[in-house]
Amino acid sequence: MAAQREHEEKKSVYLARLYANILFHPEISRPTANHLIKLAEQLTYRQIAILNNIAAMQFARTLNPPINPLKKSAYESVSGTENVAIAAEIFDLYRMSILGSSQVILDAGGINPSTLTVVGYGAHLYNLMDLGSMEPDPELIEIQASIMLFLIGAKQRQ
Repeated sequence: MAAQREHEEKKSVYLARLYANILFHPEISRPTANHLIKLAEQLTYRQIAILNNIAAMQFARTLNPPINPLKKSAYESVSGTENVAIAAEIFDLYRMSILGSSQVILDAGGINPSTLTVVGYGAHLYNLMDLGSMEPDPELIEIQASIMLFLIGAKQRQ
C-alpha cells in the first residue's frame, strides 16, 4: 500500500500539470478534457514512464540519421515478471488508444517495440502532462531502464 501511495503521489504531479495546462488550451473541448483526465487517472506511474520512453524513441526515429535501437520483431512470448508486467501495461496503453502500432497487437505477447508510437490521446497526455520534463529520480531511472530493456529486447534480471 505504501508503494502504491508513493507512486500515486509521483503521478499527482503530472495530473496537476494536465489540469493546469487544459485551462490554457481552449481548443480542447470540455468532453475531450474530461476524457483526458479520466485516462490520465487510470494510468499507473510506470505507464506514464512508458509513454515518456515511447515518445522519446519516436522522436529519435525522426533524427538524421535515425536512431532506433528497439527490438524489430514482435515478441512471440514474454517471460520474466518484469517483462510480463511491462508488456501488459503497454498492451493496456494500446487498448486505450494512447499508443499505436503499424502492426495489430492482439495480446501482450504480440508487441513489436519498433512499431510503437504515441497517438491521439497519448500525444495530448504527453504534451499536457509535460512528460518531456519528467524529473529523474533513482526510482524513475530504474523504471525507465527496465522499460528500455524490454523495448530493445534485452534480458532482464529476475
